[in-house]
Amino acid sequence: MKDVLVCRGFDEDEAAATADWAARTASYEVETHGARKLLSLLDHEFARSGSCIPRAKHTVLLSMPSMEVWDGQRKLGPALAQSAQARSVAMARAAGMGLVLVRNCNHFGWGPAYALEHLDDSLLIGNTTQGAIPIVTPIGGSTATVGSNAIAIALSTAGAEAAPLFLWDSGTAAMSWGEVQKRRLESASLRPGCAVDASGQPTTDAGEAACLLPGGSIGNALGLLVELLGASVGAGDPRVRSAPPDAVPEGEPSTCVFCFFAVDLSRFDGLVFPHGRSRQQNVAAMADAIFGGNGSARMVGLRKWQAKQRSVEHGGLLFAAESITAFEAEALARGIPLPDMRQVEVTFEELAVAAK
Repeated sequence: MKDVLVCRGFDEDEAAATADWAARTASYEVETHGARKLLSLLDHEFARSGSCIPRAKHTVLLSMPSMEVWDGQRKLGPALAQSAQARSVAMARAAGMGLVLVRNCNHFGWGPAYALEHLDDSLLIGNTTQGAIPIVTPIGGSTATVGSNAIAIALSTAGAEAAPLFLWDSGTAAMSWGEVQKRRLESASLRPGCAVDASGQPTTDAGEAACLLPGGSIGNALGLLVELLGASVGAGDPRVRSAPPDAVPEGEPSTCVFCFFAVDLSRFDGLVFPHGRSRQQNVAAMADAIFGGNGSARMVGLRKWQAKQRSVEHGGLLFAAESITAFEAEALARGIPLPDMRQVEVTFEELAVAAK
């Protein structure tokens, strides 16, 4: 990935940072918003909108001990996001908490990867981002004016036996637009309550879906909150986000706003905890009390943690055949050799869970 990005005109540092993000994303078996997605973005969405500029350097617009605002200058999303998340952690270590808001950005892929790079039992860490394309209508609407805005939060459970990691990773729409497209190809129906047609009427016909609905009232509120937070540091009309330059009114931003945060939980270590426990022991005890012996109840993010264990077990990154085909085509086009690969078989446990 690093060599591919250098061939595409990016500098060594941003290529290396992005390759690091791509590998971490793949180690949790996330393919929808990882390396393959980035290659597609570079060739399509970024190229169409002009929202990504190789070798760009961000600038700091506002700086306080626990909060900064940056202008991303359209730098490659994963490279910019890695720097901003690291800065939020540095401020949290110095001031107890850190917040970095970054405007003038493009798609940054799988957000938890940036948090997981820094995660230990002393941090609550995460990020939010405006969806690169507005695809969601607020409840009662008929026009897509909100992104499927992503939220990621990671928290160590400090060795809890029943729940090794809290990892919340969610868009705020009722489903992904990619799933709509997939069901169109399969002539399959959508779940009720996920989409509306061009007149704003609910539909389960994937071919008639014009935009997505939020993931219930909570998804509606969170999606709007991300948009309004972005507006607070200069985000523009979401209807022109990622639009071609000639379709954007003069002076109107067409890029995303990112938000990265971290809280240094070790600042609480001097408090008195129940039964003489440490903070870490108390967190672990809470997780075990909630999940231990509680049927099939599981911590948010357990599936991703199990995927990470499969990567470790097999000694490398696991990809579906479709991704390997895409990587082979990219490597051939750039004259870059691929690493050795082998086919493995993995098994999955199927769980019955409620729709979002």
